[in-house]
Amino acid sequence: MLIVRIISFLIVFTALGMGISYFWAGDAFRSLDDEERSKLQAEGLAYEFAELSEGIVHYRLEGPQDGQLVVLVHGFSAPSFVWADHIAPLSASGYRVLVFDNYGRGFSDHPKGPYNVERTDTLLVELLQELGIDEAVHMAGYSMGGAITAEFASRHPEKLRSVLLIAPAATAPSPDLKKIKRITTPVLGDWIIRVLGDKLFFNEAFASFEETPSARQHLSAYKYQLGYLGYRRSLLSTLRYYPLLEGVAGSYAKISTLDIPVTSIWGEKDTTVPFDQAKTLQRLIPQGRIVSFPDYEHSLTYAYPEDVNAAMLEHLQSIPVP
Repeated sequence: MLIVRIISFLIVFTALGMGISYFWAGDAFRSLDDEERSKLQAEGLAYEFAELSEGIVHYRLEGPQDGQLVVLVHGFSAPSFVWADHIAPLSASGYRVLVFDNYGRGFSDHPKGPYNVERTDTLLVELLQELGIDEAVHMAGYSMGGAITAEFASRHPEKLRSVLLIAPAATAPSPDLKKIKRITTPVLGDWIIRVLGDKLFFNEAFASFEETPSARQHLSAYKYQLGYLGYRRSLLSTLRYYPLLEGVAGSYAKISTLDIPVTSIWGEKDTTVPFDQAKTLQRLIPQGRIVSFPDYEHSLTYAYPEDVNAAMLEHLQSIPVP
């Protein structure tokens, strides 16, 4: 009986400790409200905001009014600042450029509910409508942004002029599917993300950004979004409801049925989305062209922007102006 009491005490003590730490961790978060957004704009950290059906979305639109529009879609956890070094070169080459923070990332709202394909697709459709953009666009997706681009292409083929896929995720099921799925376990997953999320996400971001040209700026921007209430929840919900780990091969394959140019850009030393998956992508989109860099890793857009810009412009400028 004594052993049973000790075990019961330990279970209750552990549960109590986890509960206290869960609610204590929440006190460190701040809200992303109108006052905060005004402050961000005043400090030059944020650009424009659009009110859509599920919340307010942060975006940046630059370049000549009559330029062909290039929509740049960021990945899983780092928001639109990953494209910071691409906006000016593309704009200077005559293209209009749109970047945005997906729901739950950067300076966009963190609505409750599942972060699934429908939510992100609706955001893209509504943002283009809000900005009065009804012509077909070029869309470039980095990492998870590749999956988002593929889903958008499968649902709205008439809205795309061409596709760029940069180290695109979810061409096939993740080899770490079972391991990552453990984090999504109800209750336990919520506790891990809320209490340990800072360390987990920031450590990963630090490893990704530390060797990049603008490492300090990127780390500062990434750490800023960690402070907002809902950021960790949005990432956990994405892992639970977006088919990122299972793959969206069918949507990538749908691109092969469209009469539009497709180019993929990859680092051959990528360990996040291994370059071996380029073979899978080539089978899914046989007409697509693949540009690879032997010594580059996953952090293509912010570590090697000049080379990526050159590859993007080669793709874009090869397409006849309608």
